[in-house]
Amino acid sequence: MSESSKSRANEFDLRVFFNHPEQVLPPILAIYTCVKILLMPTYRSTDFDVHRNWLAVTHKLPISEWYFNDVNGTTVHTLDYPPLFAFFEALLSNNPLTSTILPENDRCLDLLPDYNNNPSDACVIFHRSTVIFSDIILWIGAYLACRAMYQGKPLHLSTTAFILIILNPGLLWLDHIHFQYNGMLLGILLGSLGLLMQGNNVPEKSWAYDFCHIGGAALFAILLNFKHLYLTLAPLYFCYLLERYCLQSGKQFLFRKFAMLALVTGSLLVAPWVPFLLQKNPKQQLVQIFARLFPFGRGLVHDYWAANVWALYSLADKVVRFVLSRIPLIPFTGLPEPTPMFCAVSMFLCQVPALQVASARKTNVKLIQSVVYCSLCSFMLAYHVHEKAILTALIPLTLLVSEVETRLMPVVRFPLLRSLDNWAQELEF
Repeated sequence: MSESSKSRANEFDLRVFFNHPEQVLPPILAIYTCVKILLMPTYRSTDFDVHRNWLAVTHKLPISEWYFNDVNGTTVHTLDYPPLFAFFEALLSNNPLTSTILPENDRCLDLLPDYNNNPSDACVIFHRSTVIFSDIILWIGAYLACRAMYQGKPLHLSTTAFILIILNPGLLWLDHIHFQYNGMLLGILLGSLGLLMQGNNVPEKSWAYDFCHIGGAALFAILLNFKHLYLTLAPLYFCYLLERYCLQSGKQFLFRKFAMLALVTGSLLVAPWVPFLLQKNPKQQLVQIFARLFPFGRGLVHDYWAANVWALYSLADKVVRFVLSRIPLIPFTGLPEPTPMFCAVSMFLCQVPALQVASARKTNVKLIQSVVYCSLCSFMLAYHVHEKAILTALIPLTLLVSEVETRLMPVVRFPLLRSLDNWAQELEF
């Protein structure tokens, strides 16, 4: 058997294997979950202390103090996520199961200063376990997105994309070592995109068409109330849903569908804020929440961890300062720091091509490409970007990996083929 034939046979066997997800996925999910459990005692960042303090805040304090408390100025780990995530933390800290798991005198749910907040082993196990269980949402979202993306195509394509998403090493590091809940949030995003893509796979006059588009918008509204990082995708969602769902054949405006879409998304956006609006001073509550959500005082970059345009700009500023400091005749106080508004406008202008593509070319591939592009624009140009924001581009990009692999495989293997005839056969395959 020739070398190319053997290679093709091996590929075929792998594809056949992945065409049976019911046999492939259970052992992979089980083994990967065991890996996460084994990582429980490993290094953890200060984000563990952040989320532990949020558990304490939502457990010990009334809702009116959630966004105000800083343990008498002894902690910097204050609540700075939107209200729905605060209620998620409250759910974790106020339930019978948590009370049963944690020892009676454990300090895990106590308000502690930063200089004396070392968690017990039971606290670490409990807190790590919540992240592991929250990954179920990632699995569900990845399933919905992969199924919609590759509907009607061989199962090995969707299985491959699904496995690559749930085994993403960045998620493993950030969530199960560093400690965060990115998998859960990205699962909601994938679920939203999965419903929107499924809306392209069903007839326009069916109930499923309405359900998929309204459901996708609803999940995105829920996501925004979990983490405002995804607000940068709001213009894309607006343009896509307006063109795809609210305009018939791109011309006639359907007010009934627009009103239904606005009612559902508006209600879900407002609902988590209602308990704070019912407090004695609702205006003060809103001002404080927004001050926590958008702490512009922290500066343009976040410790240079996010390798974006502003990190390079900061480097250029340091270089120019150093050079001109050696020339005393030239006064120089530094390059002007871009304001949050300037960053927002720059980001939006860069997103405009993707907004046009997503609304004009109503295909699943173009939708995902637009999401990836807008996420990259946000990562490169937004104000005070964290390094984890790159996952908002990388995880949806994984949905396209099977398509890219299928198109590029003959080109990648070109040096291994013995003749141009064999290469032509590979392209036909």
